[in-house]
Amino acid sequence: MSRRPKSALLLGALLALLTLTAATPTAPVPDQVWGHPELERLRPQHVAILPMVSFVYLPRERAYVEDAWLQRMRLSYHDWLPAVLCRERMASTSRGGDSLLSAIGSQVRSRGRVDSTSSPHLARLLHSQALLCLRIDRWERIGEARSTRVYVDMTAALVDSTGRLLWRVVSRECLESVYGVPKAVSVAQPAVPASDMEYERWRASEEAATRGALAGRPGEMGVGYGPTAIAADFHEAVTRILARWARRFPESPRRPAGPTP
Repeated sequence: MSRRPKSALLLGALLALLTLTAATPTAPVPDQVWGHPELERLRPQHVAILPMVSFVYLPRERAYVEDAWLQRMRLSYHDWLPAVLCRERMASTSRGGDSLLSAIGSQVRSRGRVDSTSSPHLARLLHSQALLCLRIDRWERIGEARSTRVYVDMTAALVDSTGRLLWRVVSRECLESVYGVPKAVSVAQPAVPASDMEYERWRASEEAATRGALAGRPGEMGVGYGPTAIAADFHEAVTRILARWARRFPESPRRPAGPTP
């Protein structure tokens, strides 16, 4: 056999392998979870949800995650201080209006949590035993409206009033969608054309989100928006991540024995 046919066979095999690899959906990335060795003894009751941060300007997305976490954990027996109240108290004690917000935001953005120097003062200000730090690491949509893939990466860290790290989780979620409507990622699943109703719903949600962003008050650590401010596919990705976080979050010391309500 000559070299040319061999080269053609090798090239064909390589192309087939690349095609198969591209068609295979990416396996879910497991969450990276860490807990303090004495977490059972150190579980806090009063937890302040610090305003969420991100590496790019995502005000409505950050506010949505803050609200979604609070709604999901409202029956967890913890005493929560919402992010919106934390933001107000932090701003009211800052000489520059948002100097404390900016300082704490920079710490969470760079390290994923508040350091031991700032934690005692912040815990006293917020009357909390622990501080929950939230960060969006990635919030991206790739592709066209008829066939997109969304990526959401987020980090959460729980520190006590001394700045000691109690719990930390890093999560990633990826899913495909059609006009903002999530669908299962499967090789065997054929492409599903979007209906006119789905397209109109997607376009209306995008326009509503844009109007909300323009009407909001910009801030370094986000502003408050309603739960309908993000598209359905991003909502699904965030819901999946927060559901996993809720199962792993340290339980309240007041939680009675038995199944979670």
